Amino acid sequence: MSSKIPIILITGYLGSGKTTFVNHLLTLPEIARRKVALVINEFGSLGVDGSLVDSARAGKKYEINSGSLFCSCTKLQLVATLQDIAEARPDIMLIEATGIAEPADVLSLISDVPSLAEQFTVQATVGLIDAKNFTKVVAFMAAARRQAESVDGLVVNKTDLVSPAQLQQLRVLLGEMNPRAPQISVTQGGVSMDWLNSLQPISAMDTRRCDRPPVNIFSASIQTGRPVNRQAFMKTLADYSENMLRLKGNVDFGDGPVFVELAGGDFLTKPAVNIKGADSGTALAVIAWNMDKKKLTAAFEKTFSNQSA
Repeated sequence: MSSKIPIILITGYLGSGKTTFVNHLLTLPEIARRKVALVINEFGSLGVDGSLVDSARAGKKYEINSGSLFCSCTKLQLVATLQDIAEARPDIMLIEATGIAEPADVLSLISDVPSLAEQFTVQATVGLIDAKNFTKVVAFMAAARRQAESVDGLVVNKTDLVSPAQLQQLRVLLGEMNPRAPQISVTQGGVSMDWLNSLQPISAMDTRRCDRPPVNIFSASIQTGRPVNRQAFMKTLADYSENMLRLKGNVDFGDGPVFVELAGGDFLTKPAVNIKGADSGTALAVIAWNMDKKKLTAAFEKTFSNQSA
């Protein structure tokens, strides 16, 4: 019988740099020369993260967009996806979980389905940590805390955005939260394959299962073919800055779409990308909490027609 397909499971809170990390892994010679299957999970209907992955290197790409990968709401979809991957026989599989996933289910899922247990083995679970913003969210976001506590290795990312003293404080905190997980401090997700191979897959993940999305958190897809008023759009971001955990996608301010991203309070732009599921110039995925979804959606919709604001 052929060997099992190894899985590298990638978690990390919203904006920690998981997609950048995946793109980095795909450049490593030890992975680039292998047949790779990539599973991307997004909390929403638009495939934004999938559009940001280096498709030329990714091999076969599978996207799950109906909810958190580790919730039973997507269990059947994930099982079917893994069965398809098992038939394709890749050399390795990378799973990028949504930023609000609480990684409590994937190990037990594989062990509970005999056909999957025969085909797959978890090589390591890796947690991306946003060096700049982790301490701001860990106190009130259970997903961020549990991600850090449960993984086999911690990648402290974006270290160029903090001082040496802040980085040391963060490393001490992470050491207290997960003393058995090796830490590595990087920028742009730049780890080596040697570091990944050194991780011991002895994850002590909580075996409790999630059967619904995280409390008070929702995703919204914002799409329009009309130009968006830039001033009104930026005002909406400011008005709901405390409620929006993540925003990313294309927006057309009247001179063609650009890619925009809101993470940890930073607003960034770059050239537009092709987004799966988008049918208009503006296609945004927003993750927010502690507010009414209809109210947030309506606020963005007002920016479509408010051209004189």
